[in-house]
This record gives sequence, structure tokens and C-alpha cells, in this order.
Amino acid sequence: MKRSQKSNNLHAHAEIQTQISNGLFLVVPVFLLFLYYDYGRYISRSCHLVWLLMVLVGLGSAYFHATLSLAGQLVDELAILWVIAAATSLWIPKPLLPKRLVQHPNRFAILVTIATVVATLMGCVYPVINNIVLMVFAFPTVFLVYSEAKSCNQQRASRLGLRSCVLWAVAVTFWISDRTMCQFWIGVGFPYLHSLWHIIITFGSYEAITFMACIDTVHRYGHLEPRLVYWPSENVEIGIPYIAFRSKLPITVENRIYNKIN
Repeated sequence: MKRSQKSNNLHAHAEIQTQISNGLFLVVPVFLLFLYYDYGRYISRSCHLVWLLMVLVGLGSAYFHATLSLAGQLVDELAILWVIAAATSLWIPKPLLPKRLVQHPNRFAILVTIATVVATLMGCVYPVINNIVLMVFAFPTVFLVYSEAKSCNQQRASRLGLRSCVLWAVAVTFWISDRTMCQFWIGVGFPYLHSLWHIIITFGSYEAITFMACIDTVHRYGHLEPRLVYWPSENVEIGIPYIAFRSKLPITVENRIYNKIN
């Protein structure tokens, strides 16, 4: 009886920690709206959609863990899918795309949206496949980040990309261990892997997104002199990475034509 009560108390405490960790998905993206103000102004406001979708991930996860309902599970899992899709449509390396899609990036965004809508509908009809769908989307994305980081000639950006892959691997390891060995971790008094998964995957995903955005920005908008910096200290690689610009040119028709050509 005492053991069962202790187990219940640990489980309740773990749920509280998980709910607290969900707060990162709510706080960090709002902060990113300010850090990426210049990026949204000079390149694309679509980046803010990614941060808002991350907020939706946090809300869905909080609702799911509070109610354990199917609706909460769907919002949680499908919001992650849309974050991956939005980031891919914005920052996939353009050399990987056919020339027609490079010349018409909106077409690629439409194709990604259609594929994501189909995956979303399948996830609603067969919720059991959501984890599989997420992995199908996530694993190639992480491999892409790793390969780009290894070939990147900017050391600061390369370290960021590789670090995001390590964080992602650790996070997935924690998630699998929590799913398959939950009773064991409760038995040893450490049922907190899921909350750790939330914390690590938040920063791992954001660092991967920032790395890909940095590579894309340097390649296509070099005239703005983009640079990878960290908040609160720009020179120390500890904190929240984001993209700043040394040259802030006004958005003109000429700049838009230059961006399309390059």
C-alpha cells in the first residue's frame, strides 16, 4: 500500500514537472519574436509562424498531460508535425530542390503543405501512426542538419548544427526510455525523463531551425551580412542563438529581385 502511494506521488510529481517544462514552449517562442524582428523585417515574416506553432505544441502538450485526452494528444503531436513542415518549407537548402521549385519557392511550400495536410488527416483517423509519421519527417531532417553542419565552412554555425543533433539524439533516447521503461524509472524514484525530453527537444529543435535559417540566409542574403549571434552575449556560444545583420538595407524592389536571382 505504501509502495503504491509512493508510486502515485512520484507520478503526480512527474506530471507537475512535465507541465512546468511545457512552459518553455510558451516562453521561448514569444522571446524569439523579438530576437527575429530584423529577420522578419528584412527577409521573411513567415519565420514567426514557426514560433507560433511552437507555442501551439506547448499548449497541446499541457492540455494532453492535464486531461490525457485524444484531442490533447492530436494537438500535441500534429503541432510538432507542422513545426517540422513549416521550418522545412522555409529553410531547406535550395540546392536540394529542383530548379523549378527554387525559382518558385511558393510551389515548394504548397507541396509541403499538401503533404502535411494528408499526414494530419491520417493522424486524426489513425492516431496510433502519429509517432511513426513524426519520425518519418524528423529523422531525414536531423540527418540533413548533420550533413549540412559537417560540410559548413562557418565554424560557429557548424558547431550549432552538430550540437542540435546531439541534443536531439539525447532527447529521443530519453523519450524512448520513458515510453518503454516507465515502471523501472518510477521504481528507482526518477520518473522525470519526459520532462527532460521536453526541455532538451525544445532547445535541440530551435538550434536546428536556427542553424538551417543561418545557412539559408548566408547563401541567399549575403548582401545583408548576416551573422550568427547569441543572446545575452553575442561573443559567447551560450544562450539563445539567432541571426543578426551587419547591413540593414531597406526592402526595395531591387532587393527583392536580387533575392530571387540569388
